[in-house]
Amino acid sequence: MFIIFEFLEPALSAGVYSAGFILGMELVGPERRVLGAFFINVFYALGEALLGLLAMLTRDWRLLMRVAYVPTFIFLIYRWLIPESARWLLNMNRTRDAAKIIDSAAKMNKSPLTPEARKMLDNVLNAEPVVEEKDGKLREKEPEAKEYNLLLAFKSKTLVLRMINCSYCWIAVCFVFYGMSMNSVSVAGDKYVNFIMNCLIEIPGAGLCCLLMDRIGRRMMLCISLILSGAACIGFIFLTGDVPEAVHITVFLIGKFNISMSFITIYVYTAELFPTELRHSLLAACSMFGRLGSIVAPFTPLLGKYVEPLPMILFATMAISSGIFIMFAPETLNKTLPDTLKEAEDIGNVKMSVKEEKTFDLDLLIHQIGPFGKFQLINYLLICIPIAYTAMYTLIFVFTAGNLEYRCRISGCDSDNSSLHAPFLNFTIPKDGDKFSMCQKFHNVPNATIEDQCQADLFDRTRLEDCSEFVYQDDETTILSEWDLGCNEEWKLSLVGTIKNIGHSGVFNAGFILDAPEGAQLAVFLISKSAVTMSYITMYVYTTELFPTELRQTLLSACVIFGRIGSIVAPFTVLLGKYFESLEMILFAAVAIPGGTLILLAPETLKTTLPDTVQEAEDIGKP
Repeated sequence: MFIIFEFLEPALSAGVYSAGFILGMELVGPERRVLGAFFINVFYALGEALLGLLAMLTRDWRLLMRVAYVPTFIFLIYRWLIPESARWLLNMNRTRDAAKIIDSAAKMNKSPLTPEARKMLDNVLNAEPVVEEKDGKLREKEPEAKEYNLLLAFKSKTLVLRMINCSYCWIAVCFVFYGMSMNSVSVAGDKYVNFIMNCLIEIPGAGLCCLLMDRIGRRMMLCISLILSGAACIGFIFLTGDVPEAVHITVFLIGKFNISMSFITIYVYTAELFPTELRHSLLAACSMFGRLGSIVAPFTPLLGKYVEPLPMILFATMAISSGIFIMFAPETLNKTLPDTLKEAEDIGNVKMSVKEEKTFDLDLLIHQIGPFGKFQLINYLLICIPIAYTAMYTLIFVFTAGNLEYRCRISGCDSDNSSLHAPFLNFTIPKDGDKFSMCQKFHNVPNATIEDQCQADLFDRTRLEDCSEFVYQDDETTILSEWDLGCNEEWKLSLVGTIKNIGHSGVFNAGFILDAPEGAQLAVFLISKSAVTMSYITMYVYTTELFPTELRQTLLSACVIFGRIGSIVAPFTVLLGKYFESLEMILFAAVAIPGGTLILLAPETLKTTLPDTVQEAEDIGKP
C-alpha cells in the first residue's frame, strides 16, 4: 500500500511545477523571464531545505509525512486565486477573457497605457458579444477554441532534432541533480546538515544563473554549468579518506551548485524554444524524458556500495556530454516567445520571419503594464508556494526510505532494548574492513547447561551465517527499521525512489483525464488506471524475486529500460484519438491482455526465499 501511494502522489501532482513555471513565464515580459525563474527556483530550494529541517526535527518517517502533507489542503482554493494565462487564452480564441486579465493587471500595477494600447484593449472589452440560441434562450456564444495537433511538431525536422537534444539534456540534468541530492546524505558529516546545505546552495546558484543567463545566453549558460558540474564530480572521485571532511563537502557542493544552475536554465531554455500552442505539451514531454534520469538516480547510492566512485563517474559522463550536445541548439536570448510553429522553427535563423500584425498584441500590452509589477509579483508568490511543497514531496523518500546503521540481532545476547553498539560484537560478528559486518554473524552453538548464552566460546568463528533479524540505530525511524528491510531486502529502499519518479512521468498525460465528458467514462478510466498501477508495483516485486542477488540489480535495470520503450511510445497514443476515438484504448487492451496471459508461463515466487545464485534462480518453480 505504501508503494501504491508513493506512485499515485507524484502521478497526480506531476504537472504542478511545469504548469506553474509556464504560467509564470507567460505573465512577464522577455526581460523578466529569468527573474521569474529565479523566484520559482528559490522557493523550490527552500522547500527542499524545509524537508531536511523537518526530517531533522521529527526523525520519524510517519510523523514527517503527516507534517509535510496535511497543509496541502489549502491549495484547494487556488482555483479562484490565480488567473489563467492571458497568452493561453488568446491562443484559445478567448480574446475577451485575456483582455480582462490584462486590464486588471494594468490597474493593479498602476501603469498608464499609451493611447494605442488603451484603444486595443477597449476594442476587445467593449465589443458586442456574439449570442446564440441555446435551450430556447439567447446566450453569449462561447468562442471556438483552436485545436492544435501535436503531430505537427514531429513533422518539422528542426523541432524534432531540437526535441531530441533537449530530451537528452533533461535526462542528464535530472539524473545528476536528483542523484547528487540523494547522495548528499552519504557524504562525510551530519546527513541532515549536508542535505540542507545541498539544497540551499541552489539559491546562490539561481542568483548567479539569473545574472549570467541574460549576459552570456541560455545555451552557453547550460553548457558551462553542466561541464563544470561534471568536472567537480571528477574531482570528488580523487579525494581520499585522509582529505579533510570540509574539502569533500566543498567539492560536492560545487558540483551541486553548477547542476542547480543547469536545472534553472533548462526550464527557461526549453520553454523559449517551443511555440505557445504546444509549449506546455513539449516542455512536459521533455520533462517526462528527464524522469528517466530521476528514475535511475535512486539506485546510484546502491552502486556506491559496490564501486564507490561509480555514481560520480556516471554524473560526470552525463553532465559533460550533454553540455557539449546542447551547443547544437539555437540561442533564445532576447527573443520574444514564439506563438506558432513557424516562429519556433525560425529561432536562430539569420533571417527571422516577421510576426504577423495582431489586433490584440499581448507582448505590447505586457510591456505597457510593466514586465514585472505588483500583479506579476503577487501571482508569482502564489505560484511558488505549491512549488515549494512539490520540492518536498519529490525528495521526501530520501528520509522516509532512508538508510540507517544496523547490525545482526544476536540471539542470547540482544534484548528488546539493545543498542547498536555492544561489547559482545567482538566475538559474535565478523569485521568487514574496519567495521562490523551488517549482514553476517558467527554461528551460535547453544549450551543448555549454562545460563549465560552470550559467551565468546559459544560462537564458532570458522562458520558464518546470514542474519534474519537486525538491531537498528534508535535515534531515527524509517521504513527500513519499521519493516525490517536490512541486507537482502535493502533494494526495496531504492525501489521507493524509482516508483516515485515513475509516477512523475504522468506529467505528460495529467491533463487528459480531466477531459472525460461523463462521470461514468472517468470512473471506468480510473478503475483501469488503478488496476494497471497494481500491475506496475507487482511487476517490480515479481521481477526482483525472479533473479539472483549477484545479478538482481543489473537485470531489474535492464527490464526497466525495456519498459521505458512503452513509456516513450505512450505519449503518442493521445494523438491517435484524433483519428480514431477508441484506438488508444484498443492498443492498451491488446498489450495488457496478452501480457497478463504470457506471465502465467513464468514461475510463482510467493513465499520463496530470494535466490542468491544463478542456480537457485533457475530452480524457482521446480518441484
